[in-house]
Amino acid sequence: MDKYTLAVNDKEQLDVYSHVGPFDKGVAALKAEGLELITARELAEARILGGHDHPVSKEWTWVAEHPIYLTDKQADVLVVDRAHSQLLKHPAEATAAHQRDEEFYLDQKVVGELREQATPDGKHGVLLLPRQAIRKAIAVEALADDAYTQFLFRDLAGQYGLFLKDAGIKKVPVYVVDAGHAREQKQPFGRALWVYDLLDGRSGLYGDLDVLHYNDGRVRGVRRVPATAQEMR
Repeated sequence: MDKYTLAVNDKEQLDVYSHVGPFDKGVAALKAEGLELITARELAEARILGGHDHPVSKEWTWVAEHPIYLTDKQADVLVVDRAHSQLLKHPAEATAAHQRDEEFYLDQKVVGELREQATPDGKHGVLLLPRQAIRKAIAVEALADDAYTQFLFRDLAGQYGLFLKDAGIKKVPVYVVDAGHAREQKQPFGRALWVYDLLDGRSGLYGDLDVLHYNDGRVRGVRRVPATAQEMR
């Protein structure tokens, strides 16, 4: 597992660990190191600390938050935080479903409970994202104002937007599963969220991918530790 060390300040550093391989293998590798899958907010912090040319900015990664697609007429989307992630609760099952070219279907009761917790601001860890409110791209200046990106990047949404602007990015692309496909499914399903690189992907938010079995998939985890005399990378 690769590791990068980023200086937070004189007293603290952020160690960023990376694993390449299928999603379930990556999650297991992180767990073996006492780590959790990186959140979008943690990724934003690492990118800001590392700069535009650092590998954490030049490479994409799966993050802990992910969309759950509802199958009713509205075909709205729930976005869950790490604590409510169904993919992290069942990484092997989710990866195997994609290996079979199937959706990772979720228990109706579980989804119902998440739906009850969902709010327009995601206060309780579950964001209700109405289908008509989903934008194809979000201006970097608006990351702190858009419900989706504010939920993902939290208190760093505005700062991350400025960071992307400095990299020449004007808008962050947003990809979700088509409403028609969601309505055709037998029950709600979850897909992972892939945050793209800065160079080619403009830090795009890909919530429509069904490739958890991808051998070149990447997961990351972070650990905050006291700063050492070692060289920061």
